Amino acid sequence: NNIVRDCTSASTDLNESLIGVMWASDTLIQGNRLRNLNAETYGYGIRLDDKTPGITIDSNSIKGVLVGIGTDSSATSRERMAITNNVVESAAQSIHLGGGTPGSGNEPNGVVIANNRVKNAGSTLSTIYVGAEVTGPLITGNQAIGGVDGINILAPNAIIAGNVLRSTNGFRAQAAVTTYIHDNYFVGTTALL
Repeated sequence: NNIVRDCTSASTDLNESLIGVMWASDTLIQGNRLRNLNAETYGYGIRLDDKTPGITIDSNSIKGVLVGIGTDSSATSRERMAITNNVVESAAQSIHLGGGTPGSGNEPNGVVIANNRVKNAGSTLSTIYVGAEVTGPLITGNQAIGGVDGINILAPNAIIAGNVLRSTNGFRAQAAVTTYIHDNYFVGTTALL
């Protein structure tokens, strides 16, 4: 239950964050209010680096950041990750699991992104982006507003159900094999890609 706000850095490190986690297992980040990092020009509300299995990010309020909740682009251990019940308003991606290299063994399994309310003020990036670093993510019950896509998925074997996507281009699956899409609602969208 921390309040972190109005942080400005003289550097332009894109990896800065209001909360950062790396090399930690079974971590709970819950009930924080995170506001205004670097005038939304760079940085994360919550950033995960390297191995963070068993992490739960729940019931946080994040506003005034470039990226709301995100991972480094090379991470491969997201086993048992849960991103749930957060409210995120970001200039770019609200949730970004960005690795392109699949994990091995159990590393990429058990990812849940559920019941988040996310808003992307930008028009060139997805509001929720899940890269190929995970396998079989469950993405359900989210409300996504803005961005070029409400949900952009590269992860194989994804289950995407019960989401509401507003004022976006809808949903995009890129090289995602065996993706199950069911009972999503598209309001004011222009395409299902």
